[in-house]
Amino acid sequence: MGSEHGSKPDDPQVGGTDAAERQRVIDAATAIFTGYGPASVTLKWIALASGIPVERLSTEWPTVDALLASVLDNVASAVEAVGWADFRLAPEELAERGRLIEIYERVVARSLLDGVNPAQLETAFPQTDRLVATYQSALDLDERTARYRVYQGCALEWGWRLFGPHLLIACGLDGEPEGRPYDELQKLHEQLIRLPPVTPL
Repeated sequence: MGSEHGSKPDDPQVGGTDAAERQRVIDAATAIFTGYGPASVTLKWIALASGIPVERLSTEWPTVDALLASVLDNVASAVEAVGWADFRLAPEELAERGRLIEIYERVVARSLLDGVNPAQLETAFPQTDRLVATYQSALDLDERTARYRVYQGCALEWGWRLFGPHLLIACGLDGEPEGRPYDELQKLHEQLIRLPPVTPL
């Protein structure tokens, strides 16, 4: 992890961040974590980007890991506000949800590539649980089968979001009309959720 992990504020008397400052820190950290894994990020870097002194910032987030957890919670809450598992959203709402989910996925991906233990990133997944419940109800599935459906569908979509441009070139599809690859992904997703569940190796 970064050199600031485990650092403590130089002055324990410095007050914590208020709500506006807290959001500035989280917004700055989100932008940084989207482009860089936590191993290369320091609290000083985030403090500089947010304009909040590191001594003040570190009273609430003494480590980079603590700030990473807040970033993921914040993005997940923003997606929740739009409608994580609602497939009846207006086009602009779907676009905003897609933008937020991509940020969430990129932060998670960079963290995992830096060796962060997946079990330490987040401990609760209410949005995923709602997707499981949606699959159970819509397709009349038992819970375990529904969880594999969600697992397979999310794996497919995360792969498309994170590696889509490379895969399109590799498969000779980079000249396809904009939106066509995603339309095909959705069709495949619809077929996938009706297949027998496959246990990952």
